Amino acid sequence: MRGTLMWSWILIICLSLVAVQSQYYSETLPYRPRPVKVTNLHFFMHEFTGITAVQPDSELIGNVQGIALLAGTNASSTQYIDFGFNTGKFNGSSLSVFSRGEPGLAV
Repeated sequence: MRGTLMWSWILIICLSLVAVQSQYYSETLPYRPRPVKVTNLHFFMHEFTGITAVQPDSELIGNVQGIALLAGTNASSTQYIDFGFNTGKFNGSSLSVFSRGEPGLAV
């Protein structure tokens, strides 16, 4: 019982120190949240084998790798896609998408 009481007091003291030392609240400066940074990206992926060559003037900005699975009696699909950017504004960035879809669902 004595050990539990000691740990309770230590916890109360630590929590009160955190509240006193935090810099979130100030009486002299108003709180100004940072503006939300939004980036709009549009991807166009075409999965068909009807092409024979890439256009010579098109620029390579990254690579895409993924897998699509179709299983079950209701033919639900699961898809994982990973975009990796090699050049441009998003050089070194990656974007991963994991989705699940069922036929007949409204998009």
